[in-house]
This record gives sequence, structure tokens and C-alpha cells, in this order.
Amino acid sequence: NGSTPTGNTTLSATVTSFQIGSVTPIAAGATHTYQVSIDFTAGTVAASTCAGPGTGLANRVALPSGQEGGPVHDNTACVAPPTTFALAKSAAGGSAGGTGSAVNAGLDGTVTATYQITVTNTGHTAGQHPSITDQVTLPAGFSLTSVAVNGASATVTNGSFVITGSTLAVGATRTY
Repeated sequence: NGSTPTGNTTLSATVTSFQIGSVTPIAAGATHTYQVSIDFTAGTVAASTCAGPGTGLANRVALPSGQEGGPVHDNTACVAPPTTFALAKSAAGGSAGGTGSAVNAGLDGTVTATYQITVTNTGHTAGQHPSITDQVTLPAGFSLTSVAVNGASATVTNGSFVITGSTLAVGATRTY
């Protein structure tokens, strides 16, 4: 933009490269570190994990040709693109956040409530969703006797249980 940044400056860039002007005179043999932050918007396509230039959020810096003055080390940085997830909980036969026909009473006095927890990878890279803790809240007079997640018994501690995260591709959904 033609201005010379000072101190720690955040640059917003829509170009694939930019040049930092002469911000601080650097004495011979001295070192100066620039902290550069780049704001970006991820596109609608899936990003790959960082494996170098052309993948993930790879960034390579270089001095103008002839000004290197010695070996340039660690001039490529890679950052794993962020992965985000959406979480929905719905009663069996119902919609997310709503009610459905999910409660069945047995002749022996047991009551079974069935619902789904759905996790969707809404990010731009595959990734493992975090563990999900579900705190079961029951009305007075009820007690929690067991929990099954996808048919497997879950450990209940103080009325809650944990669903361990699993890896989801971009746009993939996993229902528990």
C-alpha cells in the first residue's frame, strides 16, 4: 500500500507475495526479527495439510538476489489450516434441537431415551473432532443406569459420558 510499517504490523494481503520495505536499519552482524501476521480467508475448496510450498498454509521468505550474505535457514514456515466442526443433538425421529418420539417405557419401569449426536467437519481440512462430553440431566426421581453409544457401553461419571473424537474428511458427518 506504499506506507512503511513500523513495529509489529499486521498486513492484510490478497496477493501471493509482498515486500517488506526497510523498516529498521540493521547493523553489520546484528539480527532483526520481523513479526508478520497475514490475514486470510479460506476458499470453498479443501486445503491440504502443510507439506511445503503450494500446500496448506506455506509461507516462504527470501532476501533479494545478491543480498543473502550467508546461508538462509528456516525460510519456509508451514501452519496447519484450521479445522472446524458443527455439533447437533436431536431426539430420535426429531430434528436438531427439537423433540421426537425418542422415549420408550418398559414394563419393568425402565425408560429408554434415544437421540443422536451429529458432528460435521465444516472446515477446509480433514481433522479429528474434539472429544464430546454429554451431561445427562434427568428429572427428580430418575436415575441414570446405563449409556450406550452406537451399541457400545459408555462409562458414566457424575452423570456424564465422553465420546472420543474421530477423524472426519472435509464436509463429512459422523452420527453417534
